[in-house]
Amino acid sequence: MTAHSTNLTSIGLQPGDKLDKYEVGEQIGAGGLSVVWKAFDRLLDQTVAVKQLVLDAGIDEDTFRERFRREAAIQKELSQANKNLVRVIDFVEDPRGLFIVMEYVDGPSLENMLSQNPGPVDLKTALGIAAAAAVALGAIHKQGVIHRDLKPANILLPKDGGLKICDFGLASLIADQETPAVGTVRYMSPELLNAQQSDARADMYSLGLILYEMLVGRQNFEDAFKIVLKDQRNQALRWMKWHTNLKVKTPPIKQYVPSMPGPISELVERMMEKDAGQRVPSMDQLIEAMRRQLTAKPQVASPVAKPTKTAVGDKTAALPKRNKVLLIVTGMIIFWSIVGIGYVVLTGKEKAAVEDKLADAARADYRVATSAFIERKYAESAGLFRKLLENHPQKLDIKVPISGDRPSTLKQAAEGHLLYCDAHAAFVMKDYDKALQLVFKAADANVVAASEVDALQRDAERLRGISATINAIVAEMNKENFFGAKRMLLDFRATDTYKGLSEAEKESADQLDLQITARKEAKESETIIEVARNLAVVDRQKAIEHLNAWLEEKGGTNRTVEVVRDAYVAAQEFELTLQQGKSAEQNMSWAEAIAAYNKALSLNRLEAEKQDLPTRIRKIRGKVLLDLGKAAYETEKATGDFSETIRLVNDALNEDPTLAEAKDILARIGSKGEMDRLEREAVGAYARKEYEKVIIIWTRLGEDFKADPVKVAAEIEKAKFQILLDKMELAWTSGNEQEIIAACDAVLRIEPGNERALLLKTLVTTRRRFYDQLAVGEKHAAKGEYGDAKLAIRRAREIAETISDAAIRDQLVREANARASEVEYTDNFSKARRDFENGKCKEAYGWIGGALKEKKTDEARELYKKITECLDKKAKEASQ
Repeated sequence: MTAHSTNLTSIGLQPGDKLDKYEVGEQIGAGGLSVVWKAFDRLLDQTVAVKQLVLDAGIDEDTFRERFRREAAIQKELSQANKNLVRVIDFVEDPRGLFIVMEYVDGPSLENMLSQNPGPVDLKTALGIAAAAAVALGAIHKQGVIHRDLKPANILLPKDGGLKICDFGLASLIADQETPAVGTVRYMSPELLNAQQSDARADMYSLGLILYEMLVGRQNFEDAFKIVLKDQRNQALRWMKWHTNLKVKTPPIKQYVPSMPGPISELVERMMEKDAGQRVPSMDQLIEAMRRQLTAKPQVASPVAKPTKTAVGDKTAALPKRNKVLLIVTGMIIFWSIVGIGYVVLTGKEKAAVEDKLADAARADYRVATSAFIERKYAESAGLFRKLLENHPQKLDIKVPISGDRPSTLKQAAEGHLLYCDAHAAFVMKDYDKALQLVFKAADANVVAASEVDALQRDAERLRGISATINAIVAEMNKENFFGAKRMLLDFRATDTYKGLSEAEKESADQLDLQITARKEAKESETIIEVARNLAVVDRQKAIEHLNAWLEEKGGTNRTVEVVRDAYVAAQEFELTLQQGKSAEQNMSWAEAIAAYNKALSLNRLEAEKQDLPTRIRKIRGKVLLDLGKAAYETEKATGDFSETIRLVNDALNEDPTLAEAKDILARIGSKGEMDRLEREAVGAYARKEYEKVIIIWTRLGEDFKADPVKVAAEIEKAKFQILLDKMELAWTSGNEQEIIAACDAVLRIEPGNERALLLKTLVTTRRRFYDQLAVGEKHAAKGEYGDAKLAIRRAREIAETISDAAIRDQLVREANARASEVEYTDNFSKARRDFENGKCKEAYGWIGGALKEKKTDEARELYKKITECLDKKAKEASQ
């Protein structure tokens, strides 16, 4: 594999993607060497963190992959050494890159804590954090590994307590550490920066600096290093110089925190010694020193002995005292004489040396900026060139090499490179006109290689033309000129420009084709429905025939048109049945009328109730029963036993209490025990769920027989509430969300805690949220945004899983799973086709396997066959 292969660098993750058995969620962090995603392991039902390694394009992939495999097992085992280490769960090699799967730590980092609280950390808290970190570091040191990139951002503080150290991405076996990797320079030890042999004491230095920062606070820490931090000019280099300068040290902790115990200050100073041999040797000894010094009793100073007087007659004579004033004056004269002579000689040389250092610093910054430019890190390079112009205003006329090693002033070189970087940024943002304007200026600057400028110009002109064509097609589609839009797209596909597009660009054009077709069909269905509506005003049958003819002509289905057609058919049948009932009623064919009205009720109960068909049915029954009662009355007058008459007339009144003639008959007869009989009839009607009849009977008992008004009112309200419950269930079966919610609200006004009403209302609102989220997924999928589509569908499934009704929940989950499978198939298949056409058969094999796992279509089988043939061919070529 070439050194410039991009397999590990070009493909990123998106929310909703699957990585092995992990479902990728949102991005939660990013650094120079990695991007971290939150993910979910459904197999083990746990949240994890997935770190994607981001590698420079110039790295040798084969070498790095080999090292990745070799160290994978070591790192995984290493993470089990201590509970204060972030546990490494898995390592994944994927066509999209290399990934480390770790436990997810819910909580801030020490960096967050120091940034949000710039004052000193409580002594006990600071020492606790340092001690826990020391324990974790000691565990990895015993395995022969040093961290080498210890910083506050890598010390995590879980919400449930404790401490975790993460990111061993820069650690390697001590035996292999001839050349240290570059970590965060702010906390890096001198030996690592000087490329010297290093050991666990490098982590001791970093931990000491972190402990110092906690004890004095972020604000005081930055004051202590104000020389390094006073401006942004080449900050990394300034940190490196400070760490490697053995003469400079941090100000004492007591300068910022006077109450700090002396033993603690001394211990931190030992941890930060520039000479590794002077530091605390190991983490175990550090922890022991903390314990010993914090628990030691303060020592009492010994009294100073007073000087004894010389005895008279002492044989040892005192030395004569020198004149101190004379000595001081003589020394001062000599010192200032030397300084005066030296100043004259050295001033010129020092000024020249300072100027040379400034020029060297400017050239060094220029080399860093051009290095990023050569590596095609244009955004980073642009920032470096801008800082270069700001930080070296007095050195912009020095000479630096440009393309072809030609000399140029620093100002011309930086500005020329900036023009190209800005042109590239405009190109990435698809502002091709701006990109071309800037690239022409970059060409005039004659700083960047002509081949680079020409290539960017060609790409910008090509994509500007493509963008103009796509925009023109979209404009025609928006004007509903679908034929013209399709014609333009077909013409574009026939051009060499289209044939030269990348697979991703072709995919975008294919999506445009699908959008045109969908918009065209939607417009046609709108038109045909509008025609049908106009026809239905005069003749609904003609509207139905018109819709059926259109569906047959299309040779397929259109759900929107079918729904309208089915609604017309149902309405037509309902009206026909209703008319039959009315006709039978006019002809006094009571049985036929009742049968027709009952059928109308079964076809569309809501509409039938709006037309008050149940009342009409009861009135017909009441009339029939009254006629039978009148006949019985004439027959029973001879015997004086009116039992049959009373039964029939009461039944008639129960159906239609407005029958005055029935009341007259009862008044003529008189009725002993009639109240008891009516109450029994009301109880039976309630048991049979004939709630309207119950209301009629109790109304009669109240009006005709003066029954207890409290009881009458209670029984009537009970029956009315049951009618509301029935209407709620009826609305639920209809599926009309608005009517369901209205019915539930009516029940809840009377009984706020009714469980059924609350359940149905929740089901409706939850189901509405489910379909809304599913629609979002459909929109993303239509645009080819498969990652966003998967995320939306997953959210829809999560909404469905909250539904308590098992049948509805399972139905919606099945819908979501089916759609997710469809999107997964389309995503995998398109990526497989793209990689296959780009000659990446191995990567394509992985994608097509994923597609076939979802759906075994003919197109997927055909592509699978081509990919396997490609792999077989490459294998044979390799063996030869």
